[in-house]
Amino acid sequence: MGKQKISHAAYAAWDYKKEIEDLNKKSQEGWQLVKGGCFKSIYEQNDQVCYRYQLDYNTDIENKVLYLEMFEDQGWEYINSTFNGWHFFRKPYNPELPEEEYEIYTDSSAIPDMERRWVRLAYSFTAVISVFLIFMIVRMIQYPEWTRIPLILLEIDFIVFLGLGIYRIRKKERHFKKIFSLSTMMIIAVVCWTAGSVLGALKPDCSNTLEGDTNGGTYYKDFTVHYPDNFYLDLEMDNDSPVTFLIDDANGEAVYTNSDKKTRVENKRIWLKRGDYRIGIASEKGDKARKIKISYELD
Repeated sequence: MGKQKISHAAYAAWDYKKEIEDLNKKSQEGWQLVKGGCFKSIYEQNDQVCYRYQLDYNTDIENKVLYLEMFEDQGWEYINSTFNGWHFFRKPYNPELPEEEYEIYTDSSAIPDMERRWVRLAYSFTAVISVFLIFMIVRMIQYPEWTRIPLILLEIDFIVFLGLGIYRIRKKERHFKKIFSLSTMMIIAVVCWTAGSVLGALKPDCSNTLEGDTNGGTYYKDFTVHYPDNFYLDLEMDNDSPVTFLIDDANGEAVYTNSDKKTRVENKRIWLKRGDYRIGIASEKGDKARKIKISYELD
């Protein structure tokens, strides 16, 4: 057994001919397919032979023995099948033979049927994702913040990918310039998802509810802003006497202040730069205990 290597190259449904071209190219370079897969393929190094590869799509095989015998009669060697209906075959390459010798012949109409189903499914997914995209853009306009941008780009990534797939199947553009492959789409999706997750994890979520009797004093809660962004404050106060709610920076300068007995604030936009901050709740000291009820959420 020769040296083996693993490839995680991924191909969309309409890119099966591109996958065949890549398999043939790898064979000429001395890497022969051992096991084909959707997201993981295994190759073995052997430069003593060169193959031509073909793929067949069939999810409705009544008798697999007869199915494989049909290809064997044409000189094709069966390699393996994937869970979603793709079957890999190869034949030793002889440059003296015409290219027609390496065409695959089946009576199956499975690939055209698969393409029609895929187009219908792609239209449905595109419509659903577009609705979510419009919603996210509207939310971004209403409540702009960095964490929404990766999600918007992720949805655009999916829509562009599906749109190009529909175009290529409809127009039969099998050798359309490969500017946006499945692998490219997946890389962009992972980057966007990771960026959104990191930004969300770094953004502090400050919330608390204070309720009871007090003779006055000050409550503080420290938090750190790791990158400049818009924050949105929900604040509700129901007190017997005025209480001051404030947010100040590391220099003690207030970026937000609200002093009142009863108030309700929803989605108050506050721009915070990178740095340390603290939330303060202060009430005047007195001889008599007073009831306070304050709820806040800053995210």
